Amino acid sequence: MYDEKKIINLRDSVRGVVTGQNKGGGLYIDMKIEDEDANKGIVTIPAFGYWCGRVSRGTWVLCTIKSTNH
Repeated sequence: MYDEKKIINLRDSVRGVVTGQNKGGGLYIDMKIEDEDANKGIVTIPAFGYWCGRVSRGTWVLCTIKSTNH
């Protein structure tokens, strides 16, 4: 049996905007993350994610990432 609370808490969701897409189905995304350690406010982090369909540049997406708070 698994602990559902542990599984749910392993990931955080953040907003991002698609900046491009490659022919293999990958999306280039600029994620907007609050930087609590350096007190810089919201910072933009470049990321890459796999997607099977076409997504237009500028589309807002919800990114699920591993949490670093655990």
